[in-house]
Amino acid sequence: MRKGLNLLRLILSVLIGLLALVFAVIEGRNLFSGDWLIYEYAFNGLVRYMSRLLLALFALSQGILPFINLKRKSLRLARMNLAGSVGLVVMSVFLFAFATNHVGEAALGIALIYFVLVLVSELPAMRSKKRFCFTVDDNIRCLKEITERQYESIFDHPYLAVYRRLHDRFNLCVQLNLFYEMDGFDLTQMTDRYLDEWKENAAWLKLSFHSKLENVKPYEYSGYEEVYADCQKVHREIKRFASENVLANTTTVHYCLATEEGLRALKDNGVRGLLGLYGSDEQPRKSYQTSEEENVRMRGGEIAKRDGIAYAGIDIVLNRFSVEEIMQKLSGLLGRKVVKVMIHEQYFYPDYPAYQREFEEKLIKTFSWLKENGYCSSFFEDII
Repeated sequence: MRKGLNLLRLILSVLIGLLALVFAVIEGRNLFSGDWLIYEYAFNGLVRYMSRLLLALFALSQGILPFINLKRKSLRLARMNLAGSVGLVVMSVFLFAFATNHVGEAALGIALIYFVLVLVSELPAMRSKKRFCFTVDDNIRCLKEITERQYESIFDHPYLAVYRRLHDRFNLCVQLNLFYEMDGFDLTQMTDRYLDEWKENAAWLKLSFHSKLENVKPYEYSGYEEVYADCQKVHREIKRFASENVLANTTTVHYCLATEEGLRALKDNGVRGLLGLYGSDEQPRKSYQTSEEENVRMRGGEIAKRDGIAYAGIDIVLNRFSVEEIMQKLSGLLGRKVVKVMIHEQYFYPDYPAYQREFEEKLIKTFSWLKENGYCSSFFEDII
């Protein structure tokens, strides 16, 4: 439905733009012919010409904007689209209301219809104050297999195909946090043949740093140089094979532990948000270097900000629970404005010792529940 509404918005905005352009051309012919006697002041003609030209450009840009952000649905974007449509109607009123023919009336009517379409398509996101973000840790195997198998599309890989289906169904935003290397492969070997496809889907699919490789508590005692270098290597390769548009500025560090120097290194690499594991009041955990006061707040669902980084607790790690347990856990989170959901890549694969055949089912059940309870999907970076 949203694609259809956006298509109608594109058609209507193009019509407004073309009508404004026609008016601009007519006004320009009068203005640049030197026949300024038709205006009380020459300056008035210039203003009328420029205003119609600006309306044409603005209308065309408003039509294209939803398609640039088609895969992304956020409160900020909804407000931008709504504000743009209001601006388009206001400009149309001033520029066409005093037209001497029915073209102006038609253009104004089109602008009003456009405004209604924007309301229909964007109001749900405007009204929803509840959001959830979804991240996936320990990703690298899918990139190795994509490179080796040379698929026609990255979504021909069954793992990424899951997220594509979930995005189409729930308008899901997905962030994959990457290892730099695994046995027989590192990110420098990842093919860049899918660069355009990554860029095309960047509005709903992002990548970020997680760790150099799979090991226990890799940065618990690490200094600035090690963390900076590992993060930089992952970021550099993401930009190479997927583009900077795909690089997220939030992440979850492997095992959620880092020194103050390590946190500074992440910040210097552009990281602005960190999701961690803070446990519960009965079984508290610590992540990063946040204080116990901040930890208590985050266990309650709040976001803590310090030294230029926003911290929040992951509310549920799906691979730790059965489908029934997930539903119970989610029910306990119903009062929260933001729910943070996470899973790990490896549980998708049948040859993994702890393989979970209900991997996709858990995701479907989770996002169905969230959608039914008024939550919309967003990246963590858009929430902070």
